Amino acid sequence: MALCSISLWSADLASLKEQIKKVEDYADYFHIDVGDGHYIPTLLFFPDIVKAVRRYTKVPFEVHLMTNNTESFIEPFIEAGADLIDIHLDACINGFNAVKSIKQKGKKAGVVLSPDDDIAILEPFFEQQLLDVVVCLGTRPGVKGKDLDEKAFTRITDVKVLLKRYDSDYVIIEADGGIRKHTVERLVSSGVKMLVPGSLAFNEEGLETLSWLKSL
Repeated sequence: MALCSISLWSADLASLKEQIKKVEDYADYFHIDVGDGHYIPTLLFFPDIVKAVRRYTKVPFEVHLMTNNTESFIEPFIEAGADLIDIHLDACINGFNAVKSIKQKGKKAGVVLSPDDDIAILEPFFEQQLLDVVVCLGTRPGVKGKDLDEKAFTRITDVKVLLKRYDSDYVIIEADGGIRKHTVERLVSSGVKMLVPGSLAFNEEGLETLSWLKSL
């Protein structure tokens, strides 16, 4: 059964409470994208917004930091209610210390692989069993509404091999970006354990689609 981290970026932002309540029975996480206008050009979801919607649901929050100087964003989002924080290593002063900081605060940590990142960057984290999630992006960071890059499937297979090498099968492989009806079954077959549906969750057929995703 596939896990779902439902992206609030695709929700009606003027009625987040209602949107959250509508889909929360299908959500293992709510996925919150954070953009600082520098690492990606978009400004997205700040700690005050996360804190405001935290009271609407008990579903855990996954916060995806697309920010320069990522370390400075970790504590504010944990204080706002984040349960899992995903980081881009090239946006950190020291990615290893950033992940350790998340774990020391009792939260789960993920590293995001952009389409052109070398998966070897994950090895030091697997050696010390620091990661809970590896997020494989099917599009470039901060891109919305684009189809999945075909290279994503090879990337997922390669990550799966690396997990086996380090006896890290407990790590969740997550697919984010380009999640479409025609891609999800192949993603799950490739080894993805958690999907990040956005528009699929909040369109007219959203609840039916989410029920189908959870059955995979």
